[in-house]
Amino acid sequence: MNETFHLLFGNTGLLSAACWLAAVGTCLIFLRNGRREYAFAVALAGACAGWVFAERHAARVGTFRLDRTDEIRAAVEAQQRQAVIEQQARQTGRPIVLRFAEDAAGEAEGETIMTLSELSTLADEAEGEATPPTGAAEDGAEAAEPAKSLDGDGESSVAELAKSLGHDDESPEVLATSATEDGAEPAYRARGKQTREAGKVDERFRKMGEEAMESVEDEQAAGLMLKLPQYELAKRLNRINHLLADLVLLGVVALVVGDYLRRFNRPLDPYFPLPLAGPWIDTISASPLLVNWHGQHDRVVHTFLDRVVRKGQSFVYFGDRMADDLTGIKRLRFTFFGAWPLPLLHWGRAGAPSDPEFLLDAVWFNRYAAVVPSARALEVLQKILSRLEERAACRCVAPKLPHLVWDTGEAIPPEVLDRLVAVCVETGIRLVVPGELLTASLKERSGIGFQPVR
Repeated sequence: MNETFHLLFGNTGLLSAACWLAAVGTCLIFLRNGRREYAFAVALAGACAGWVFAERHAARVGTFRLDRTDEIRAAVEAQQRQAVIEQQARQTGRPIVLRFAEDAAGEAEGETIMTLSELSTLADEAEGEATPPTGAAEDGAEAAEPAKSLDGDGESSVAELAKSLGHDDESPEVLATSATEDGAEPAYRARGKQTREAGKVDERFRKMGEEAMESVEDEQAAGLMLKLPQYELAKRLNRINHLLADLVLLGVVALVVGDYLRRFNRPLDPYFPLPLAGPWIDTISASPLLVNWHGQHDRVVHTFLDRVVRKGQSFVYFGDRMADDLTGIKRLRFTFFGAWPLPLLHWGRAGAPSDPEFLLDAVWFNRYAAVVPSARALEVLQKILSRLEERAACRCVAPKLPHLVWDTGEAIPPEVLDRLVAVCVETGIRLVVPGELLTASLKERSGIGFQPVR
């Protein structure tokens, strides 16, 4: 049984099943793990490998051929038996008529009436005896006898036919008249007695059998020959394996994409950020608008803002630590390759706009990112706050989740912070402030949740 299964399923089928089973097991084991993105990547690679091996196995099964040698041999033997029966009928000069159950007992008198069992017995006897035809020539061919005319002196062929059929009492004239009473002579009499070559029918069937066997040999050379049960089993196993490989691949892809989109708006959770920010993804991924800030190290600050830009979002950074390190942030970055940089505005520098409305619009529509020095951070924040309150009154919502990152080292006044929290929640802006400044009442006002950045 194992050998038959291995023959039908093959190495490619076994590898395919092993790969997609491993992919399913990996997804189930690491489904709730905090670092599941790496496990999902391995599962996706396994599902792709299982699908490729399933395709290879389907191509192998496509070369299988159905072994019909037994059916062809039986058909050839049946044709040969029929040829022997026809030859026996020609030798005896009696037409063979099969008798069926619905025929009356006395029908077709004067003719040789046989059942199917009698006909089969006659064929077997003819094969065993192989009696040559009476009066045949030495080469086995039937002697051609000249047709005799229907004159009064000689005995006609009709009389001979009557004697052979047992009609000794009837005259030849009566038989001849009944045969031609419609006026026209039958076509088989007009042709006269035909001479047939001995063994011609057998040779024809023999050639047919040889051609059939040659076609079977060609199919055997093309691929593996299987009997009907094994052939159907191989096809069924291939269909099941290919279907499961397709479903596992689609399931793993859906799982990876769903997990990626669900974690997209989390501050540091998304892996391999892509510029996909927009209202459509906000409906899938919950976005906490109040974020606890623990940016004691410059690397943490840079990593956080780099992820913000790579997700297609923008920011206003209030502080001095990262003022010069944010100019090289790009929206698309693959290892050492980066493209599509986000322009950066430095508030207070020469040539930079000093209008708070322009600054807010640049960040609101994701055209620029901005850096405000700590010396003027509170002043600019209050100007931006007044304009945000005007937009909140009109129920305006930012399309791509801008960030307000407070990293001056000083606390925001409580009355300003209270107004800022309320307006950020209404306009869809994420406020990133030190966690010790956010009281329990301020955290609850977000309505979405509070998530720390570690």
